Amino acid sequence: MRAADTEPVAAEDAADAVLVGLDGLDGARRRTDRAVARMRSRALARTGDRAVRDALASLVRPGDELLTALVGAEAGQDAAAEVRAAAAALDPALEVVVVDGGQPSPALLLGVE
Repeated sequence: MRAADTEPVAAEDAADAVLVGLDGLDGARRRTDRAVARMRSRALARTGDRAVRDALASLVRPGDELLTALVGAEAGQDAAAEVRAAAAALDPALEVVVVDGGQPSPALLLGVE
């Protein structure tokens, strides 16, 4: 392996070390790992007909703080309102962020953390 092949990774590690301090790098990685482990997601091929409500009912757990919905091109016109209403019915304290992603598939991508 040439040194040039490893330099970008070494540079990224060095930048991380500067940002969080040499002792804090492992802690930052552990916090990131824990955050990723707490995230759950679900992709829906369609919206409406209770699909969003049923998906959120199985996805949202006590203590969840944030629901992110990425609305695709094939989602129904009321998908954003449907997500907000279903989330409010499950947990009024849950923060909801809806993004018009426009992706061709899935119709709706839900992420909870």
